[in-house]
Amino acid sequence: MTASIAIPVAISKDLLTGAEWTTSDVRDLLQRTSDIKAKPARYASTLRGKHIALIFEKPSLRTRVTFEVGIQSMGGFVVFLDHSQARLGERESIPDVARNLERWVQGIVARVYEQRVLEEMAASANIPVINALSDKFHPCQALADFFTLEERFGSLRGFKLAYVGDGNNVCHSLIFLAARLGVHMRIATRANYAPAADVVADAKRVARETRARIELLSDPDHALECGVADFVLCGCLPFAERDDVTGVTKHLNGGLIGLAERRQWLAVWKRELI
Repeated sequence: MTASIAIPVAISKDLLTGAEWTTSDVRDLLQRTSDIKAKPARYASTLRGKHIALIFEKPSLRTRVTFEVGIQSMGGFVVFLDHSQARLGERESIPDVARNLERWVQGIVARVYEQRVLEEMAASANIPVINALSDKFHPCQALADFFTLEERFGSLRGFKLAYVGDGNNVCHSLIFLAARLGVHMRIATRANYAPAADVVADAKRVARETRARIELLSDPDHALECGVADFVLCGCLPFAERDDVTGVTKHLNGGLIGLAERRQWLAVWKRELI
């Protein structure tokens, strides 16, 4: 019989932005993820007897399925709460929702429109709250990205990552985690789409300790100069939400992705970040 492994609780019970955890916490999570992937049977009952609430204000395919499958494959139970018709706080207050849920479930995963909803819920509940996407952060996506990069390329300390696109929710969490993992990250955005100043400032503070580098650029070609990137991430808002679709499409299709392909980089086109 395979013994089940208990996963130690991180310093912070919540995952709201990607900045809650130390470098050691993030490294431990990536190593634990690798072990779970390699030996899933060892973790088949880790969440036995645990119920996790999934609260979704926004529809989802990958996020919902992967959370449900992941929780259930570790022995847990999922309670799905569809809030696509009525947002959190409309029918009853967010603190009331949080305080009620903490009586019945052992964790909350929420995919919401506004970051403040997650923060208010976490402040009101004594159980873990996990951000499955908000307008400002998407830490689970960023963690999955860095896990995949480490699987493919090995150690991420000194790894050179170029991000071309909008300074959006995924970009913010990538910046936070890059700083904690010692990654050299170049972010190329147009002026009106730069990442939030407070996110960049916090990341640069952490980067001084981990020897990471966080650079902001306005020229994507500069970010992709030969020798400065091991990998390229491209991220934009869905086309239906843009008022400058023609310019974005022309710039990406007109050479950026082609440049990455010619240099034998793997370019990832993310179209569902928000």
